[in-house]
Amino acid sequence: MSRSVVKKGSLSLIHRSTANGHMAFIIDSERKICKSEGTGVWIEKKFYQCNLEKNGAIFIPYIPDGPRSTKLIMIHEGFAQLGEFLINTEKYELDLYYHINSESILVG
Repeated sequence: MSRSVVKKGSLSLIHRSTANGHMAFIIDSERKICKSEGTGVWIEKKFYQCNLEKNGAIFIPYIPDGPRSTKLIMIHEGFAQLGEFLINTEKYELDLYYHINSESILVG
């Protein structure tokens, strides 16, 4: 008796941060962007589907409670693969520098 596991291809996720969230793409073993009706990722019981009009881009919004690493499942045409993803949080920062001319200040 014997057993074997055959791995046929793989899926990977690439992403970049944008102003509204993560813009992600699923890449197959031939380095092509996966895009179809059923392509997307499952993150914490929510499915994020790819946008066919935007070349297969998947939008993943930021989370309010700090960055954390989570598991995800990438799905494309009947194939699925488990992965890990770091979801960032929205972060706003404002630096302000100003100068007041002493001649423009009025007494009283």
